[in-house]
Amino acid sequence: MWQARSMPTLISSITIPLVVQSLVNREASPPKIQWANALQIGAFAYESGALIGRALADKALLLEKLLVDVERDGWLIQIAADEARKRKDSYPGEPCFWMLVMRGELAKVSLALEDTGEDQVRKALQTPIAAEKMLESIEALGLEGVGFGIQFPEETVRMYQAINEHIDHDAIRKSTAYGLAIPIPAVPYALERREADSLKIVAQYVRQHHPELEDEFGLGRLL
Repeated sequence: MWQARSMPTLISSITIPLVVQSLVNREASPPKIQWANALQIGAFAYESGALIGRALADKALLLEKLLVDVERDGWLIQIAADEARKRKDSYPGEPCFWMLVMRGELAKVSLALEDTGEDQVRKALQTPIAAEKMLESIEALGLEGVGFGIQFPEETVRMYQAINEHIDHDAIRKSTAYGLAIPIPAVPYALERREADSLKIVAQYVRQHHPELEDEFGLGRLL
């Protein structure tokens, strides 16, 4: 469907299977995905990146090697952190990553939740968009999430727990009204467990694609 990379990044290895599962029509050319589904995957990538960034903040330069196909000597992480700060400052007080991502991405096409009717937002979110284009946006969100987790570890905990441990029903009602369903776990998904699951994905990725970095990451115990 897409031209294969010689080596996927950590974020794309997580998100490409989710995008493929959500395609509107796998036989279409180019394949498309509904924008709402792409935003859900993007929010998941952002949340996952934030948890990984928070957990591996002391290995930020090493982590960067997993996020891009060429070395950037730390400036990619800095750009991601700067973008995360801009988003956070633009939408202060958002209860969860899902709302933070939706507000920011809607604003890029001049749709502000305060000024736009629910029907208009719903219609926009139902739009099929080329999956290749959305993959780029989703990966950028995952990268920004890493920067968020590194820069705002306490906010990362709060925003994760709002949906996965201490359910914020107002945020859920608001996102649902606009057509973005927040996936709520059937039972609380504790931060420690989600973080361990995320780090296991990192460990698997490192072993498969960067075995030379396995000792430096020190995550082999999770496999």
